Amino acid sequence: SICRSAWYCSKECQKNAWTKEGHKYCCAKPDVPRIIVDGNYLDDVKSAIDKANPGDIVELKEGDYQWKRDCKPMDMKNMNDALKSKKKANGDDALVIDKPIKIWGPPGGIDSVQLNCQLVVDQGWSSPSGDVLISNLAVKPNILVKTNNYKSVTFSCVRSQQDDQDEDGVCVHIMRGGKCLFYRCEIIGG
Repeated sequence: SICRSAWYCSKECQKNAWTKEGHKYCCAKPDVPRIIVDGNYLDDVKSAIDKANPGDIVELKEGDYQWKRDCKPMDMKNMNDALKSKKKANGDDALVIDKPIKIWGPPGGIDSVQLNCQLVVDQGWSSPSGDVLISNLAVKPNILVKTNNYKSVTFSCVRSQQDDQDEDGVCVHIMRGGKCLFYRCEIIGG
């Protein structure tokens, strides 16, 4: 394989992994710059995204990621009040991908990484066109793809789990000339 991280017993197995198992969506040359998230908080993921240049890969370690401010002990009343007041659509609780990068969890698949936030794909004013890839992770509560000019936004082996019946699990706005692809994803609830 191009990435030299997957090995196959035959050409047939390689072709199957590429086309049917989605390896083509998370395969990159070994020399593509990678930023490995150092820490287990969404704050650490945001920092890695901020450091990444277009085309870079942001790699997540196994874990259950949440914002540092949400990790302090609370009684149940305060916790319920905090959950009710969560801001959405680029609010304080959204993790925003605003440049063409790849962000992926380990090859263990969907269950190895959980992002406990709204995941927003947005194109910054100065962000170049390119490809965005999100792979091998779960998002709770939902995913929002805002109007953009990216060539493609691809979700491969991603789970979006929305427990609120009145909210969308995934919302995709206008892709101006590009495409949005969901490959081997699970969209639950909403």
